[in-house]
Amino acid sequence: METTKDIQREAREILFGSAEDVPVTAVEATRDPIEAAQVHKVRENRARRTAARRGWKLVKSRRRDPQALNYGEFMIVDQRTGFVVIGGRDDWDWLSLEQVEDWLLDQPAT
Repeated sequence: METTKDIQREAREILFGSAEDVPVTAVEATRDPIEAAQVHKVRENRARRTAARRGWKLVKSRRRDPQALNYGEFMIVDQRTGFVVIGGRDDWDWLSLEQVEDWLLDQPAT
């Protein structure tokens, strides 16, 4: 019997490529800081491509201060209209990469 974690891992593999490349938690990616940054960028690019296939655009916060509330976080915007689909309305409403991936998994494929 498959557990919820197995199902989520399988869904991530289908949407974002090999599940072996995508750590389930940030803790798994912190072994080597350079490797962690590369893994994060790969996951970000996969999320961008997945959003683009569905007619959305993944937008990263432009904040450059690591102490800012939405530093390094994302929102999803409709490509045709430019309206925010999820996240980014307020400083505290932005999404982490994990939240973006989970949200994209929950959306029906078009």
